[in-house]
Amino acid sequence: MLKSNMMIFGANGISSFNANSSLKVEDDGRLSFISSWQNYFVSREQYWEQVISYPTANVIELYKIIQAEVDIISPIKGTTQAYIINIDSDNSTVLYCCYNEAFMQQVNKLGLWRLTPISLPFYRQYNNKPSLLYLNIPFYRVNSISDKVDIHSCTQPKESLLLQISESSMSSLPCSTDDENQFLNMKGEEARRLDELEVNDALKKPSLLKYTDLINPLIKYFFHLKARWGSSAKYVLIFIVCVFLSFNLGWSAFLIWQNNYFTNKVEEQREEANRAVNVVNKLNTLKADILKINNEISQTSSKALLLAKLNNLKEADDSLIIQSVEIYKNDVKISGVSANATGVLSILIKLNEFENIKFISPPSSRGKDKEFFNISFEYRANGKIVGENNEA
Repeated sequence: MLKSNMMIFGANGISSFNANSSLKVEDDGRLSFISSWQNYFVSREQYWEQVISYPTANVIELYKIIQAEVDIISPIKGTTQAYIINIDSDNSTVLYCCYNEAFMQQVNKLGLWRLTPISLPFYRQYNNKPSLLYLNIPFYRVNSISDKVDIHSCTQPKESLLLQISESSMSSLPCSTDDENQFLNMKGEEARRLDELEVNDALKKPSLLKYTDLINPLIKYFFHLKARWGSSAKYVLIFIVCVFLSFNLGWSAFLIWQNNYFTNKVEEQREEANRAVNVVNKLNTLKADILKINNEISQTSSKALLLAKLNNLKEADDSLIIQSVEIYKNDVKISGVSANATGVLSILIKLNEFENIKFISPPSSRGKDKEFFNISFEYRANGKIVGENNEA
């Protein structure tokens, strides 16, 4: 059986978006209950339409407004139906469609009762996206298993539609690439063309508003069944309502469970991600602290080795007295007194760990047999540590 959102009904009979489709027909020439339950999109050439916005979001108030206007809004004679396009926080948009009498006679002959204007799903899909759209819907002749259903060959191989959607209005016109109307041709060239995926998405997209489309035709169909089947129609209706409510309650429960399941999964993943980030931050903090400690240890060890080496200089010069030591990274300045300041410089030069050894100022006499000196040099701390470790 053809899916409910894949049929189109117009002057050329019933057509399908899929090839090799068929309808089930009863003995009286009407479609069977299953076939008549399907949703049939109506060709744009078969109805007059007008879109109106109302400054209310109250469903009951909107229903009263629609009931007051549905019978008087159309300028042509026929059957007018209303479809809700959108309900915002303070505004509602309604599509009124009027089907002419000849078309409704054909509908009643086949027993159809669920009719949806072909422009309605695209209004709902793009109502918040102002645009000029052009679409083509290829379809095929439906194969009937009974000659009692009047289904003709399609003279037009596709349903072509031009839609103008803005913030204040919506409208549509039937058109085709070989249309002689220059205005439609020009607008068709300017419009954005919807591809097959976009068309299918608009036709198949689930929406709660689709349930509102069922209310009025469902009531009319009940009275049709009552006239046809008598009191048994009541039990049929009760069965249909029970099935409908059971399906919706089950589907709603499934959606709630699915939403809670994915929400919990997302929350668990978010918590795991937060824990991972916290661990990484702690590791980075520990790494920074370790590097800082290692640097302090390295500097402290280097200074300790330097002071130890300077203290050992007294073994080579008994008269040496180091009065101050200034350390600036690898640069070292020492000052003191000795019997021979030049001898102190010579001792430092012999050490491999010291480079660029020089007097900052010429030695000066300080009392009998004493010379004051200021010497600077570069201290290779790493080499010193390695040297000390090798000596060990």
